[in-house]
Amino acid sequence: MGVIDLPTGTVNALAFSMDGRYLASASDDKTVRVHDMQRGLSKIWEHKGTYPYTAVAWRDDILFVGDEGGGIICSYPTLRWPRRRTNEVIHEASSPVAVIEFNESGDHLLICSGADVLLFKNSKMGSGAWRYTDRLPRPAFGETENFAQPPILATGVHFLESDNECLIAYYHHGFWKCNIDAWETTRIWGPDEKIGTSAKSPDSTSLVATNIRNGLDWSRNTPQDFKKISTSFEVQEIGSNVPLLALFINKGQATVMGTTKGYAVIFDAKHGRRIQTLKHRTDRSWVTALAYVELDVPTRRRMIATGNGNCVQHTQILLWNEDDGTPAKGTSKL
Repeated sequence: MGVIDLPTGTVNALAFSMDGRYLASASDDKTVRVHDMQRGLSKIWEHKGTYPYTAVAWRDDILFVGDEGGGIICSYPTLRWPRRRTNEVIHEASSPVAVIEFNESGDHLLICSGADVLLFKNSKMGSGAWRYTDRLPRPAFGETENFAQPPILATGVHFLESDNECLIAYYHHGFWKCNIDAWETTRIWGPDEKIGTSAKSPDSTSLVATNIRNGLDWSRNTPQDFKKISTSFEVQEIGSNVPLLALFINKGQATVMGTTKGYAVIFDAKHGRRIQTLKHRTDRSWVTALAYVELDVPTRRRMIATGNGNCVQHTQILLWNEDDGTPAKGTSKL
């Protein structure tokens, strides 16, 4: 669909606005940018900071941005009122920001920052000021024998159907469920592999997680049980060891995953088989950032953005659009 050449460093994160019109990118060149999908992918806004930017997420017209220094800011890049063009720092965390996750109603926000998962609330459903509430309780990982305890690192967090429960993924320590009302965490799975990133299906019944060794792990999540069911193998080259990104797409029918081999790959969510390969760059480039948007009005439209991360000054963002010939209930080709 198109190519964006502006980033001059690793693309760490991508995010479509909720209406699919804008694409935000965060990169190691210490700049976050917003591009207009309806105006030839032209850049309409950018902000340069002190640290590389590591996470971006939209909520209505607000763009939330996290950086490597732990800063979390709110920006209003698509609004033209002068008072809404400023960047508001809502919190200064102690570790790099990895994940920004909203609940469905948009008044709760969870952010992974190092070992911590930070809770923010907004009493006016996103239109008022965001306030830091507290740090979710860290799990008790227990004692280890004959070797040092590995560092605690939260790599993903997902609200469940209730805003009072969430799933947290830890790089070395598996998945844990946190009851926010009771302020307690319970271990539900792992660690079999090191968890790079994770994604939850729209109905909260399935979870995928990229592991450093094998590829993509598939798990079933129900109120009674959490169980790993299979692995889609996408083995990295020796020496890469990169935590790759995965997202559910097509209303949970498929997932898309980045690789260290120059492409993103789409898997069927029911059987875990490969559907399509999206060739991003050379065989040695890493696809380090993904974004997806699915729109039903006025016409059905699905888009994927891929960004690479080891091409120094020549990083690119590629846009993929669904083929018009795809059946409405089929798995899309892009």
